Amino acid sequence: MRLITLSLATFWLGMFGHVAEANNYPFSIEAIQLRSGHQIIAHNKGPAPITAVVSIVELQNIGSNQHWPAISVVPPHSDLTIGVVYPKDPTSGSNFKTSAAFRLGVLGAQHDPNTLYRLPYLDGRTFTIGQAPGGPITSHNTPESQFAIDFAMPEGTLILAARSGIVIDIEENYTEGGKEERLLSKANSV
Repeated sequence: MRLITLSLATFWLGMFGHVAEANNYPFSIEAIQLRSGHQIIAHNKGPAPITAVVSIVELQNIGSNQHWPAISVVPPHSDLTIGVVYPKDPTSGSNFKTSAAFRLGVLGAQHDPNTLYRLPYLDGRTFTIGQAPGGPITSHNTPESQFAIDFAMPEGTLILAARSGIVIDIEENYTEGGKEERLLSKANSV
């Protein structure tokens, strides 16, 4: 008899940083039984590529065609075979569990310096920059926000996309902000 338990875990924070954006993202791991083992498949049902770390843990009598943990980029709206596990000794019982964590985007992606960006407001308007890299930083203290630029705009100002793309994450529930410690991680974002 084989015991298979599938679970999602958070990324190793030192390697992947903040993962709150991924809390409701439609990603899963499945172990499909084959004649001689199990195929481990990652399912990305969402609009963004993801970087996934998949581990085989609590294994007994298990071999594989893959080194674990396996780091893979799973394209949007797709399924990707991560590896196959099988009993080392087919005459003995075997079992394993999978553990997976993921991060939106492609780990190690490189910026294209030829890509043009527009300012995130209507042409002809001007706004003060509240904080930016190289200046006094009060709240951009995480890897995800270290290059962020804040524009001070009146509430209700139309905000435009800096370039074409697909929106994959929105946080719009915060109604206050500031330099107080309790507010530093509370920011609306697209």
